[in-house]
Amino acid sequence: MSENFDSFLKRTSDDDREFLGNHELDKIPETICALENSSGGWIIAGAFYDETGELIISGLDDSIKPRTLFAGYESECGVFDSPARIIAANIKSLSCYDKPRILNNKVYRRVEGVNVISGKLARSIIALDSLESSRDDYAVDDSNIILDTKSINEFRDSITKYNFLSQHEFLRRSFIYSGKHLTFAGALMFGNILQVRAELHHCSKIFSCEAFNIWQACNDLITRLTYRLSSSCSQAVRAALVNALLHADYNIDRHINILIISNPPRIIINNPGMITGSIRNYRLYKIFELAEISHDMNIIKSYQPNFRLIQDFAEFRVIAEIRLEGSNSLPAPVIL
Repeated sequence: MSENFDSFLKRTSDDDREFLGNHELDKIPETICALENSSGGWIIAGAFYDETGELIISGLDDSIKPRTLFAGYESECGVFDSPARIIAANIKSLSCYDKPRILNNKVYRRVEGVNVISGKLARSIIALDSLESSRDDYAVDDSNIILDTKSINEFRDSITKYNFLSQHEFLRRSFIYSGKHLTFAGALMFGNILQVRAELHHCSKIFSCEAFNIWQACNDLITRLTYRLSSSCSQAVRAALVNALLHADYNIDRHINILIISNPPRIIINNPGMITGSIRNYRLYKIFELAEISHDMNIIKSYQPNFRLIQDFAEFRVIAEIRLEGSNSLPAPVIL
């Protein structure tokens, strides 16, 4: 690598990193497996943290080559010769089609920067991720699903270029149907199979409201929860909720919970699924595009430092926390 080790450490400070000294190099295969099954990260061989939390640069022997330690990852490796010989390898997260990686009949993954051997539930969830890219294309049994006519009409009114189409052809062109079959994405958008629950903790009381499809959550629920917030805060809350809806793993749980707390004023959006680095529900994403529902993460990033994103690797959930600001920071309980 052309950069020095100090600048490398600074550049990768937000990434998942595993430091392994000479006495821990046998952990490299399991760590590669764990990082591949999770969000990826770095393995730094030749340095380790001691019991006091100090980074110890032990260095590697000159005879140890990247291909010796990281077979198949040579193109992702870099070697530092100062302050000692250190080899760093960037391990990419596997695509959804390749998870989980199995090593010696075990499935490793990362939980808060530590390698753990997953149990049966975690293995099944990782395996189900292989269906991510096509899951929302699935045809669903619509005999038990009631599509909300009001939501569909509001959606249709927002897409003027399809005004000339019949109702079914409009829904097909809009990714709600695939041929004659209702898609899972369409059922999430306009059906009654999703629950988004918001709770407002105000004084000593708890007020709650619910949306049963994504359209209701985006247009009714979020409007009621943000109308007293400042413009920038309202946009950040809306973008965070839309991203939660778009990236939720609906294999695990169809509940997305929103908690609003008064001291300090903040909103917490809790949804199932991990950040994958790509669109999890692609057909749903196309519906969002047609409806011009923004899911721009730059809106959230511009709201720093009042936004915090936490990945719960143990529970397979993502938690977004946003500090609220406005003339009256909390929604009025009467509207709920």
